[in-house]
Amino acid sequence: MKRLEAALAAIDAYAADVTEDRQRLIVSKCRGLICGYHERRKDAAFSVESVEQVVTSGLWNLETGRKSRSFVVRCVSSKGVSRRAP
Repeated sequence: MKRLEAALAAIDAYAADVTEDRQRLIVSKCRGLICGYHERRKDAAFSVESVEQVVTSGLWNLETGRKSRSFVVRCVSSKGVSRRAP
């Protein structure tokens, strides 16, 4: 399957249960963005080494030195794309 078709199929699979108009609008915008990105970058040489990874860590209170029982710190790392020379 080609890249564009795979991306659109992933969006459609996610959106299979979408019933609200607002959600359908967001799905349509996502499809439009993916089509635009594909048109602009379809000939770009790149390799995907990984996808975004969520990094989670405990949240510590600096005054008491205790770890929170309710909250954690999360961030997204997206360092997995590199460009190849054409």
